[in-house]
Amino acid sequence: MGIKNKNKESGFTLLEVLVSIVIFVIGILGLMALQVFAVKGAYLGERTTEAVELANSMINEIQATPYNASNPGEFSAGSHPSSGEGCLQCPTGCNVSPIGICGNSYSISWTVTPQTLGSGLVSNNVYGITLTVSWTDGVLNRSVTMYTSKLPL
Repeated sequence: MGIKNKNKESGFTLLEVLVSIVIFVIGILGLMALQVFAVKGAYLGERTTEAVELANSMINEIQATPYNASNPGEFSAGSHPSSGEGCLQCPTGCNVSPIGICGNSYSISWTVTPQTLGSGLVSNNVYGITLTVSWTDGVLNRSVTMYTSKLPL
């Protein structure tokens, strides 16, 4: 009669356990890297949203500011950088309060150019305004640009 081995043990070998742990750790590290990218993307989205809000507020203030063609002031043709960082700076006569984002460093500038009418004629009363809000995000320079037209009131 043959002797049967009754001590058959079942389970995993040490090598199988180590391989499965290594595969699990690699997966977790990949998820952690994705989390870092997600946080960076959310931060960039927040800063871009703030810049768009700032640009919209500035465009609204520019549109609400009276414009006199004989004395254009801040609406004269050319470039107009802001004098401050982060807080809303606008042409003389604006009544602007900060919109809660003054802690971040944004630079606001606008360029005024006479509008060209459909037939190629340049209008002396209608101006195109290109407003740019820019900021530095780490080592990258980012910006949001909006366009509008200004008519004399």
